[in-house]
Amino acid sequence: SDNSQSNDAANIASVDIHNHGGGKIKDSGNVLQAIGQSNSITATNTGNGGSASADLNTQSNSAANIASVDISNHGGYHGGKIKDSGNVLQSIGQSNSITATNSPPPTLLACLIGINCGSASADLNTQSNSAANIASVDIHNHGGTIKDSGNVAQLIAQANSINATNTGSFGSASADLNSQNNTAINFADISIRNH
Repeated sequence: SDNSQSNDAANIASVDIHNHGGGKIKDSGNVLQAIGQSNSITATNTGNGGSASADLNTQSNSAANIASVDISNHGGYHGGKIKDSGNVLQSIGQSNSITATNSPPPTLLACLIGINCGSASADLNTQSNSAANIASVDIHNHGGTIKDSGNVAQLIAQANSINATNTGSFGSASADLNSQNNTAINFADISIRNH
């Protein structure tokens, strides 16, 4: 009980590609960013008359993927080509888990004569996830073609879990007064110009 777990991560990418004098830009300026974070607390009691407690814990994850891509192609007299460039993939996965398990409890006779019947508690815990994917893509082509470029895919997956389990006929399990919070933002600003 009374543990604190925290993860904080950031991926930041800035890509600037300028091509002067014709030619093409291909398979360039692509960004892949991935963050995975997890916290886990487990309390287990397997004997008679005992208890498992996973209380007053704090788990938090904070993550950000930030990508800025600027591709400019001055294609010359015949124009240039931008292909398979300036694509952004951002992914964040976050999870928190707190588990308390009591198994097995004592017999009914043990309960009646005053021995603790056993308990599992996962109370007063706080779990939070905060995630942001931010992408800015600016593709500017003077003449020519733009193909399969400037695509943005953003994914955020967040999960919180609090479990208290008592597997016998007697005893108790509680998962009370817990707080769980998830905040997620995906933001993409894409500008593609072809003259």
